[in-house]
This record gives sequence, C-alpha cells and structure tokens, in this order.
Amino acid sequence: MQSIKQSGNANFSRKSHSKVSKPLKDVTNIHKNDSKKKSASKVNNKPVRAESNNFNKILNNNSNTDQPKPIDLNINTKSLSQLNEIDKNNVSNIYECSEYAFEIYNYLQKYEAKHKNFLNAKYDFTEKMRSTIVDWIIEVHIKFKLLPETLYLCLNYFDRFINLEKISKSRLQLVIITCLFLASKYEEIYPPEMKDFIYVTDKNVSQLDMIKCEKLILKQLNFEICIPSIYRFLQRYSKLLSMDETTFYLSQYIAENQLIDTYKSKYTPSQIAAGSIYLASVNRNLKPWNDLLFEQTGYNEKCVLEWAKDFKKSVDYVIKEGYKGLKKKFQNSKYQEVSNLKIEI
Repeated sequence: MQSIKQSGNANFSRKSHSKVSKPLKDVTNIHKNDSKKKSASKVNNKPVRAESNNFNKILNNNSNTDQPKPIDLNINTKSLSQLNEIDKNNVSNIYECSEYAFEIYNYLQKYEAKHKNFLNAKYDFTEKMRSTIVDWIIEVHIKFKLLPETLYLCLNYFDRFINLEKISKSRLQLVIITCLFLASKYEEIYPPEMKDFIYVTDKNVSQLDMIKCEKLILKQLNFEICIPSIYRFLQRYSKLLSMDETTFYLSQYIAENQLIDTYKSKYTPSQIAAGSIYLASVNRNLKPWNDLLFEQTGYNEKCVLEWAKDFKKSVDYVIKEGYKGLKKKFQNSKYQEVSNLKIEI
C-alpha cells in the first residue's frame, strides 16, 4: 500500500515572512508631500479625491452608542457542590468540561434520536452482504490507523445513505469507501489521500466515481455529518463506572460487533454504548450499572440488561460467520487481546 503523505504548511518560508517585515514608510512627511501631489494633479488634469466626511465622523465619534452590550448567557449548569464525585474530581481538567458534562450528553442523546440507522427494505442486497462489506472496511480502517470515531461516523453515513438511496450491490464498495474518505476528512488531522482509498479497492473505483459519490452522499444526508459517536458515550459511561482499561477495550470490542450485525442498526449510539459497557462489566466481574449511570443516562438496569443479552448474540454471530477483521484488530496487544476473552451473560 502506498504511503500516506502528510500535508502541511511547513514551507511558510522566510521569504514570505520578509515581505511583511519591511519597515513602514515615514508618515511624518505626509503633509509636506500633499502640496506636491496637488500640483502634480493639476498638471495631469486629474481631480484629487477628497477624503470622506463620513469616515472622519466615524473616527472622531467618541460616543459609546455602538458599543456591544454584555449578553447574559444564563447557562443552567450545576454548581460544584451539585456535581457527582467523578465530575467533581475532574473539574481542574478543562478538557473534561465537568460542569457541562450532564447537559452535553443529555443533548447528544436527544440529537442522536434524529439520526437512527434503522434500515428498511430499500437496498438491493442482503444483510450478509452488508456485514461482509463492513468487515472489509474495518480492515481498511486498521490499515490506515484511523481514529475510532472515524469508523463509527463512516458506518453512520453508510447506513443512513443506503436507507435513503437505492443502490445496487455492485456499488457497495464505492459507497462505503467514500463514506470512510468523508469521515476521515472530518475526524482526522492528516486524512489519507483519495488515491490511497482507490488503491485499497484494487482500483475498482475511480477518482471521478468517488467525487460524484461524495457529492451525492452529502446531498442525501443534507450535510448533517456531525453525529454523536458510540465512542464518546463509551468514554463517558466508563468514566462514571471508574472502569479499568481492559474492561473499556472489551466494551469497545462488543460495541464494534454491533456495527457488523445489520439488525443492531436499530439501536442508537448511547444504547449500544450502555449495553456494551454492561456486558463487558459482567464478564469482568464488575458492577455493571449503578444509580449514577441511571441518573446520567435515564436508562434503567433492566432495560440495559436486555440490550446486553441482544449484543451477546451479535458477538456470537460475528464469530460464527467468520468475520475476522474485528477479531484481528482486538487481538493486538494495544487492546490487551480482549477478543480472545470468552463473553457470556
């Protein structure tokens, strides 16, 4: 596979910088030169444009009538005393946004309901074909070493698009590789180039095909490409459970199994995260749910348990059907080989 080139503006050179570093002209002789300019204008019979009176008025206006007034944002956030212990301990970390975490994730849960991926009978291929192409795109995702959010976004775009646009099975590879290309441009700092995506398809798609497909996908999705990710919910729920790293990777493995199983597209990202966290915790002999998670998510334990049982079926389905991309990914020592663990409930 061709190496992925990283673009950058490293050549913002000293030459370009030197252009703006020249000394400014001496403005003290402006009035002296005015008379020369006026005489020159008379010789050339060209009128000199008078300075705008309105411009002078604006400069000389010292009133504060145009000054912006302070806005009362009136943000309804929890005080430090009202925060739970987990968020309270992370207040010093500005990236955690502990004071706003509850409101942020509450909003994301409401927003994700607008973009459910529940598939209808519009597509011209079987569920197994979808699972096969998703397993393939997971391998491509591994090869390019992309972020977890990129994979989740890619499959969100893919499922939403095939729900809206009828496509033939021969165009599945084109659509899903274009979705990965689109998601990587949104999430990655240095996304792979288009030619790299074409290369991994054995050049079965052309650059023109991808450009046309990208335009169609964006149009059908109404340019709504910022979607709540399963990974973000996994991070939040694992923090509220004070989960260890191995259990987190196991929950991520379970969650990504749901991406392959077509029938699990009916679940929202927060539901997949909740069920995966529950199932992983049970298999690690940890408390799978608590009152704090119920307060933060609105999901009771009985409901989450049913999701976890359903997700266990997906894990068995992926293993039974021989989809190797995901298992290979989580057999890596980076993920502490969690795909080798036996999952039960």
